[in-house]
Amino acid sequence: MGRSDKWIIEDVSIATENEDRFDHTSVAREIADITRKSTHSLAIGLLGRYGTGKSSVVRLLHQELKGRNRAVLQVSAERHTGVARGRGLLYGFLDEAHRQGDDVLSAEEHKALRASLEGGQQRTTTLNATGDGESKAG
Repeated sequence: MGRSDKWIIEDVSIATENEDRFDHTSVAREIADITRKSTHSLAIGLLGRYGTGKSSVVRLLHQELKGRNRAVLQVSAERHTGVARGRGLLYGFLDEAHRQGDDVLSAEEHKALRASLEGGQQRTTTLNATGDGESKAG
C-alpha cells in the first residue's frame, strides 16, 4: 500500500494503554484485581464476537500482571470442534504455560503431561496462581 488509507484500520490487538480507545484497560485492571485477591487458581474466559477486543484485554491483562507472580495463558477455541476442541485446548494450555518458562511449567512437566494426553492416560493437573504445578495420575 503505497498511499495512506486512513479509513483502513488494521485488525490487530492492542498491547498498551496508550493504544486503548475503547477502555479495554479498565476490564484488564478489573480482572487483574480479581486475580490478585484470589487465593486459588482461576480460569477466566472472555467471550465475545470477532473484533470485540478479547485479545486486547488479554494483552493488557498480561501487562497488568507482569512481574507479579502470575501467568496469563491465552488459548483460542475457534479452531477446534467436539472432542478435538477439548484436546486442542489442553494442548494449547500446556504449550502456552511451557512457552512462558520453567517457573510456570518446566520442560519435564510439559513433556510428561503431553505424553499422558497422547497416550490416553488420565491425569489431573492443577496450576496454582504462583505457577506451581501439582499433577497426579488417576
